[in-house]
Amino acid sequence: MKILLLTDGIYPYVVGGMQKHSFYLAKFLALRGHQVTLAHCVPVGKHLPTEEEVKNVMGLQEEIALKCVCMHFPKAGWLPGHYLKESYLYSHQLFARFKSALSGIDYIYAKG
Repeated sequence: MKILLLTDGIYPYVVGGMQKHSFYLAKFLALRGHQVTLAHCVPVGKHLPTEEEVKNVMGLQEEIALKCVCMHFPKAGWLPGHYLKESYLYSHQLFARFKSALSGIDYIYAKG
């Protein structure tokens, strides 16, 4: 199955319960033989990890079908509601990145 996993971060690049769950979900879906595309983000100013770095952190072999796309989470200042605006902008980035590939995806799992 071809799975697109959209999340607002994975452990250890973003620390939290949902990020840890996303990490393990992507890892074990890929180990079960699914073709997983993991879209995740890191805060602005942080290093964007490569697919190879993510696979190394997960302890996955190179041939495991896990594709990683990492972006910076948008920054919209500190006015009230800034997180909603940032999440909206991140959603737009994700859609722009994946809209042409959606017909080849069997399942989309979005978190955050």
